[in-house]
Amino acid sequence: MYKQPLEHAWLLPYLLLADDFTWKRWRYWHDVMRSRRVIGDTIPKIEWQSNPHARNMLENSLNSITRYGGWQGWSSWNFFSYFMDWLLFGFGHGGHKVLPKEPSGAEGASDRLYQVFNIETLLAYPHDYFGDILCENQHGQRSGFFPTPMSVVEMQVLMTVGG
Repeated sequence: MYKQPLEHAWLLPYLLLADDFTWKRWRYWHDVMRSRRVIGDTIPKIEWQSNPHARNMLENSLNSITRYGGWQGWSSWNFFSYFMDWLLFGFGHGGHKVLPKEPSGAEGASDRLYQVFNIETLLAYPHDYFGDILCENQHGQRSGFFPTPMSVVEMQVLMTVGG
């Protein structure tokens, strides 16, 4: 297995480069955070769209965390939390400067995620995949997790801030 020594913020350049070819929204956010002021008149718009290839890539990423079973059978937030921490480390979040410790049963997860996770796919087809996955996960079902459907969110946004 190929081992990649991951460094803090290793994923951020890939995110920004891919974003330059899609919505340019992360680049805008990055520039606003760096300048500490809003830039221009409008925030770049994203067209939300679900895509089975993006969903499949995310499921494969989640399934690669453990060495047994799939994400649907997870009975706690432990592995999902690890994935979120792994992403935050990769994107350079200030509170996640050290690669997260792999949970018991997930030894080698970082190397497997590095090989499977593809940020470009999620940028090309933005959707609330995490909300869908958590709703379908056993732990999410037992916890009563019910995400707001995207069509309702879009209507709320239009009612709140207009066209």
